[in-house]
Amino acid sequence: MANMLLSPNLRFSFPLTLLVVSAVVCRDFMRMAVDYEKLDNDIVGFIQNPTNSGWEDNLLDMSFYVRSLQNMVRELDGSLTLGTFKEAERIFLRGKPKFIDKVVEDEKFIMDLKITDEQLERLYYMQKFAGIEWEDFIHIVKHKKQMANLLL
Repeated sequence: MANMLLSPNLRFSFPLTLLVVSAVVCRDFMRMAVDYEKLDNDIVGFIQNPTNSGWEDNLLDMSFYVRSLQNMVRELDGSLTLGTFKEAERIFLRGKPKFIDKVVEDEKFIMDLKITDEQLERLYYMQKFAGIEWEDFIHIVKHKKQMANLLL
């Protein structure tokens, strides 16, 4: 009965949307500093050599990086387990993710790829959002380090 009320396009797009969202949501968050570094390098590599076909995947990678960082902040804020703190400190010591400040250097190249203004804006938004989340991350790592030093 419900399918009769939906347009044919909606019947196909809704399950597809759920499939894509669930695939992204089910991916485990990163925990290891080396994983953050590898993904950062992959994102930077894409920004330096973008392709039209990989654009959306790169944005998903950026989103995954940010969500993993947010998850690390929540874990650090909720408790102070030594393992989580040590990995967070390793991430912190590697410095700000390079992709946050990496710019697309050749605008003509982007035009040749037929990247839309909206796609480019989403890239810049993700970079800005990642920068804000990075600031939250370094704030909590510094705070937890101060707390640990007081306890020792």
